[in-house]
Amino acid sequence: MLLTEKRDYKLYVDIRQGEGEEESPRNLTELSFSNLELLHEIVMSSLPQQRLPGDDCQKRRYELAYRIYLLEMALEVQKDTLKKSGRIAHLDSSEKSLIHYYLGTALTKMIARRLFQTDYLTHLSAIRQADGRYLNSPGSNRNDMIGAKLTENGYRVWSVKGRSQNSRNAMKIGCREVCDFQAISGGKPEIQAVCMTYYDGGYLNAAVQIPGKSYLEKSRQVSVDFERKSYLRAYYQCVCQLFSKEGERQNYRRDKKFYEDGIVTEIPLFSGGEAEKNRVLRVGISRKLLSCVRDGENGLEDCIQQLCWQETLDREQYMGGDGIYIC
Repeated sequence: MLLTEKRDYKLYVDIRQGEGEEESPRNLTELSFSNLELLHEIVMSSLPQQRLPGDDCQKRRYELAYRIYLLEMALEVQKDTLKKSGRIAHLDSSEKSLIHYYLGTALTKMIARRLFQTDYLTHLSAIRQADGRYLNSPGSNRNDMIGAKLTENGYRVWSVKGRSQNSRNAMKIGCREVCDFQAISGGKPEIQAVCMTYYDGGYLNAAVQIPGKSYLEKSRQVSVDFERKSYLRAYYQCVCQLFSKEGERQNYRRDKKFYEDGIVTEIPLFSGGEAEKNRVLRVGISRKLLSCVRDGENGLEDCIQQLCWQETLDREQYMGGDGIYIC
């Protein structure tokens, strides 16, 4: 499978709410998306702070290319449905777990955006507090993600569970984790949800669980606090690290197709065989947005709201609601 091939995919998402007598009827939703939309989510799926390869531009670009390569190795396509590939059968369990986690993070971001109107989703540990230190999850081995809408100030909590098969235990753990958050920046979480990706009969599926009251009653009652600009900077930091800084050799060029001040960088990807040598992924951003994220300007939120692209997209490009485009 090559994610640079222009094609559409579909994924079935099983949405469940509550448990026991409180459980609502299950909702099975078919989600269709293009290869570029999936690539956008992979690019914008920030890793937990402890897994980021520092601020080095070249390391960040290589890490992204390697993550895409792993997902291409792990999946194959039958018509428009994603399946588990036999090419990773020789890997040990820890290596497979990492791939499942990468896949789960990207698809959780897409599901949260498409089905739950969550414009942004980033790891809690990528957000800085007012004193400059990174936030920590209330426990070990957790993948707490904080979501938000561009036009509203509230926040949502998501937990990512990437698995090889459907796991009720993983869902229960995720429900306990998201319910630990009593308040985020002074407000009650608007949504608390767990998203698990898994294989059923070799086909990739996803399930979303919104926990019921029983989990809330047993929660740790944790509160976290951060500024809105710190949250937005954490979200965009992963893509800004792909672009060279002042004083480094410039790795981007001007691209006025969507923004007057647009710039685009090319990420070399691993070869997909003789017919797919010299593959590249092009990632574009507004130079003003890049500067706002890097310089710590207070006008970051205003800058995002003022973004306006100029051209109708076709199947050769994908523009995310966050203003980052893939082509």
